Amino acid sequence: MATTAAATPASITPTSTANGYLFLDQMMDKYATGSTPRLVQSFVPDSAMGSFTDSVTYDDALVIDALLTRGTADDLARAKVIGNALLYVQANDKSKDGRIRAAYAPTPLTSPSKVSATDDTSDVGNMAWVGQALVQLYAKTADASYLTGATNLATWIQTNAYATNGPGGYTGGYDSSGKLTWKSTEHNLDVYALFAMLATETGDSTWTTRAAHAKSFVAAMWDSTNSKYWVGTNPDGTSLNKGFLPEDVNTWTYLAFKDPARAASIDWDVTNLAATDGAFSGVSFGACDKSKVWFEGTAHLADALAIRNGGGDATKAQNYLNAIQLAQTTAPHNNGKGIVAASHDKLSDCDSDYYYAAPHTGATSWYLLAATATDPFYLLPSSSVGNDFTLSASPASATTTAGSTSSTTVTTALTSGTAEPVALSTSGLPSGATATFAPASITAGGTSTLTITTAANTSAGTYPITITGATSSATHSTTFTLTVTGTTTGPTLYEAESTANTITAPASVITCTACSGGARVGHIGKQSTGTGTLQFNGIVAPDGAGTYQITVAFTDGSASRAASISVNGGPAQSVIFGTTGSFSTPGNQAVALALAAGTNTITITNPSASAPDIDAITVPATHS
Repeated sequence: MATTAAATPASITPTSTANGYLFLDQMMDKYATGSTPRLVQSFVPDSAMGSFTDSVTYDDALVIDALLTRGTADDLARAKVIGNALLYVQANDKSKDGRIRAAYAPTPLTSPSKVSATDDTSDVGNMAWVGQALVQLYAKTADASYLTGATNLATWIQTNAYATNGPGGYTGGYDSSGKLTWKSTEHNLDVYALFAMLATETGDSTWTTRAAHAKSFVAAMWDSTNSKYWVGTNPDGTSLNKGFLPEDVNTWTYLAFKDPARAASIDWDVTNLAATDGAFSGVSFGACDKSKVWFEGTAHLADALAIRNGGGDATKAQNYLNAIQLAQTTAPHNNGKGIVAASHDKLSDCDSDYYYAAPHTGATSWYLLAATATDPFYLLPSSSVGNDFTLSASPASATTTAGSTSSTTVTTALTSGTAEPVALSTSGLPSGATATFAPASITAGGTSTLTITTAANTSAGTYPITITGATSSATHSTTFTLTVTGTTTGPTLYEAESTANTITAPASVITCTACSGGARVGHIGKQSTGTGTLQFNGIVAPDGAGTYQITVAFTDGSASRAASISVNGGPAQSVIFGTTGSFSTPGNQAVALALAAGTNTITITNPSASAPDIDAITVPATHS
């Protein structure tokens, strides 16, 4: 498949782009960093969405595409890590036949036992997107393992989903009930793109023939009366499914085929799926529910318009991107970086599920692709090395008393391209602390002094503070470790949900109005998706080494639960907690723990059952 020339992209601010990529990096590094193979948690779930921490493989493929589009050295390294993780779950699948599943736990893949499929469906669309991303990686790296992985996925699709009944094409895959005999327009688009990419990269014309088989199915889904595409067929594989009308089939067909005779499908979405929700505008997922904006689909539409580049298209694309950029910082549950899936919770997908106002790697990736008018259905254009820089802090750590200040020098160095303005920020500050940079803005190659001022009531402890530098082309972070010593003799409270702690999925932060910090950590211990762990970091022994009577604030609305509690990775003791009557009502449990002098870690889990939800722990001023 030849590379297509992109139209002139729309314009969004460099800060918005940098923050979008920072969000992808942060989600990727949520449970591990560096070269450890890992998939990327798809959403930052809000309370309505619940504890969904899955890594959806379609989203993983999109993150790879977005990283390769910007193409810095760090982006390529990250894309390879995700690609390696996809190859790992493929190689360690229980069927050993080349497939991957629809979603996995985002646990670092340090051994085959860590491969945990949270959605066991063998979904043809997801597999085709993963295959495309692996081919994109092969084209960028010449690493044959990626091409082999993509070919194995394509072979599985050909073997298990090829159909000749009705309009032909490929069926949906397999789920727990058996073969999915319906056929999806969107899936066949995905398969077409994968097979066409393989034909280009392998030189094997067999893939061209197979791509044409998928394309002919899509052509049969054209609704000439209304200039749009039908979603696919019913389970008989022949009759048209007219039950719902989604956005993606109309924009993706243009992106995949660029057929001027059917380019009006884009306009059908613009006219028939327009959605306005307060300050937010764009398109919905489908015609069944236009009460809210689906930002991923709005990015699909912006991308298709920018690439079609007909009369008025550039203005429409820009308006859609402006709406998404507004949502990045003002939508419910925004984090200022990622793009939420929907403008408010519970936008129907027209098929018994919902999208939520939760930051989403898929929506963010499509936004970044649309911002550069990049078409992921084609091999990505070759790009020269982008503008890039390094970031460091010296000293890398400091100790201060509560109410005092500490400083470090933040240094940047240009490593390639042209020096760009670097926006500096921090995260992970202790409660009551503030951070200032002098100067507040620098250019790559410059330095700034970071000063952190703690409050008199800042809790004693050790805090890993992330310093981030972002340009329009690259984002980098470094860690400055600040140890705060207390000035009071009273007990010290450590919140479970503090960013200084390590929360291992499926454990997650849950809103709790009655809890001390307004939140608690739940899903600790053995769950259906893995074993959740809460580790308190930087726990100071204020009276030196000794045994402290620590108070654990917890909630438990079920029968009495137990937890395994250990200090500094040592032997665990089993503690039985009573019920508090409700998961919204905290109670206290005293636990005697031996702390070492200085700072400590306290780990709470349960390898065999669910543990109680944890609100906070309190360390007394003296040991026994």
